[in-house]
Amino acid sequence: MKYKIAIGDENSIRRYALAELLLQEKIDIGKNESLTAISAYDFYGIDVLLLVVDQNVDTVLHIIENAKLTNNQLKIVVMDDINGIKHALKLISAGVNGYIAKNLDKDGLLFALNYVYQGNDYIDVDLTAKLFHRLSEFEAHIASFNANVTLTEKEKEILDLMVYGHANRDIAYRLFTTKRKVEEIREQMIKKTGAKDNLGLILYRLHKEFIRC
Repeated sequence: MKYKIAIGDENSIRRYALAELLLQEKIDIGKNESLTAISAYDFYGIDVLLLVVDQNVDTVLHIIENAKLTNNQLKIVVMDDINGIKHALKLISAGVNGYIAKNLDKDGLLFALNYVYQGNDYIDVDLTAKLFHRLSEFEAHIASFNANVTLTEKEKEILDLMVYGHANRDIAYRLFTTKRKVEEIREQMIKKTGAKDNLGLILYRLHKEFIRC
């Protein structure tokens, strides 16, 4: 499958190994740089951006934000350790199209990249299993959810910031609105979703948007 990919990774040995593997599969390498260098790239003509996360998730989030501004057709795949779900939720909420493990084998990597290039989203099965396990601990909350609710884009934005741990005042500042308006929308979401409280709303977001079941 022919497309152009850019790679961003602070580990130069791993970065060049990835590039060599992809070149063997006739995938064009448009850029192969450190995260610092690639953050200044405009991504024009790039189909897929592959970013590798170590302990630099904030840097990666910044690159994702800028990349989407310069090329709104760009597909973004993040490679991570998948040791926990905190970074994963931030990255998925930022709009990445693929989230994969660093220990993924060659066939798995190629499948994920090709799948995302074709317009699909791909989340590593290990992360899905971790999320499912965590959500099973809150079965009583999940059982109360209204399965037929569709959230507005504004409600999703607020809920994503709640997942990050932001308070109402900070959410209002980031979304250029008032604290009272955020509180009103939060109350509306509690009524719409059947969630019992803020924790329930966050679990609803994870359950319905990330697990999609």
